[in-house]
Amino acid sequence: MRAGQFTKLLMAGATAVATAACGGGGSGIAFNPPPPVTPTPTPTPTPTPTPAVTPTASGTPLSAPPAGVTATTNLASIGILHDIRWNAALQAYEVSVGPYSNAQIKAKTADAGPYGQSGTIVAADGSEPYGLLAWTGLSFTRFGYYYNRANSSAGGSYAFGLLTPAGAVPTTGTATYTAQLDGSAYKSSGEEWWGVTGTASFLFDFGGGTLSGHMNPELTSAWDPPPKVPVYNFTTTVFAVGSTTFSGGFDVTGPTPGSFQGQFTGPNAQELMAGFAAPYFDTTLNSWGVLQGVMAGKR
Repeated sequence: MRAGQFTKLLMAGATAVATAACGGGGSGIAFNPPPPVTPTPTPTPTPTPTPAVTPTASGTPLSAPPAGVTATTNLASIGILHDIRWNAALQAYEVSVGPYSNAQIKAKTADAGPYGQSGTIVAADGSEPYGLLAWTGLSFTRFGYYYNRANSSAGGSYAFGLLTPAGAVPTTGTATYTAQLDGSAYKSSGEEWWGVTGTASFLFDFGGGTLSGHMNPELTSAWDPPPKVPVYNFTTTVFAVGSTTFSGGFDVTGPTPGSFQGQFTGPNAQELMAGFAAPYFDTTLNSWGVLQGVMAGKR
């Protein structure tokens, strides 16, 4: 299991423990304060203690379809998962990954926390070859990391969602989308080395047909301190008025150029998802490598 993946699973487990510790039902642990000092002979009632608030997962959980979807619907995907659809009869996502087709994503609700949810991919033969982690907070898009249970060092990031139809992207005004990253950092030899998190910002001028922004990745590790990487400003962006897709490059140069390609999701482009690949210089190895993963966010 990669260091970054181990860190993510620890985070998911920590949030699950926190949720369980709060009782799971929102009651929490109430502490009765001491009676207040009464300055007059008229007694003052003791204030009613406020119950602790239990965090709950926001956005669309793995066990539910994208917002507004009620029938079997094909979804667009980026990354390692393919041929994704919501099967209304089964009330489950169906995916193709590796040698498996029409496998189902099953959520492990006991592992749900305020920021993420773990799950498993169940193949047609009943086996569970892959596990996955999905981040919550979005309504029309899902994204996260999957790993092979037989070879935990093999895995990759994914995103899927309900594409914005043609003609539904705004053609006036501007909007800023804040996105989260999920990915991996690879050595020049191709070996996975660090996990990748961080944020990205997309500024669209819908009326002018322009896109600017930046990606701010952070490398993660459960053991050794990872190197720092710079902010990647967008360059050579491509976005036309009314387009449902967009793309661009980065100002960080290396042996190979970087790029990203994305799509709007939601009935009116409320969210977006994109795949990215970019060079980075690893100061611990004194060599160049590649950042690779997905971005997903909302305005």
